[in-house]
Amino acid sequence: PNGEIAAALSVIRDISDRKNAELALQRQAQQKEVLNRVIQTIRNSLDLNAIFQTATAEIAQLFSAAGSYIVRYLSDCQVWRIVAAYHQDPQAPDTIGFEIPDETNPFANKLKQLEIVQVSDTNRIEDELNREIAKTFPGSWLMIPLTIGGAVWGCLCLYRDRADSANVESQIELARAVGDQLAIAIQQANLYQQLQQELS
Repeated sequence: PNGEIAAALSVIRDISDRKNAELALQRQAQQKEVLNRVIQTIRNSLDLNAIFQTATAEIAQLFSAAGSYIVRYLSDCQVWRIVAAYHQDPQAPDTIGFEIPDETNPFANKLKQLEIVQVSDTNRIEDELNREIAKTFPGSWLMIPLTIGGAVWGCLCLYRDRADSANVESQIELARAVGDQLAIAIQQANLYQQLQQELS
């Protein structure tokens, strides 16, 4: 009555859940867009080099990874060889042709059994072989087996240059979906090459 403020009332509404849900939907839309681009490239080309280059670049961007690799398993030589690579850092060393021994490699054994390999912190790796590799690629790893005809052809690898436990199920499923499309592309390209050889 005398014109002075006697009390103040403030109403605060927490919209964190709504904002988090909106961000999750945006991420899902971005992931779907990237997956569609990779699939489109695969469907429009029989050139494995072009497919691999697109896939590794898109996957690295999508997962905010330091690098992504496509690795071929060469059973005759008992090695896993990097055949395609993308690095966010342009100063990163060239890893094409880098070979990883197969024998006594526990991660290789898991991949050959078609298991996904996750390493959230390379400092915790126990076997000597992969501990040595981690000196070149420290941080966290995600490896998705690529299979053709029920047998392992190689793997799709994501590398983050920091320890990271954020390989949530949705990210793993997305990486697996890309891996499935890459396996189809490899099979189609191999069949095309065989056909070309038979016709020539």
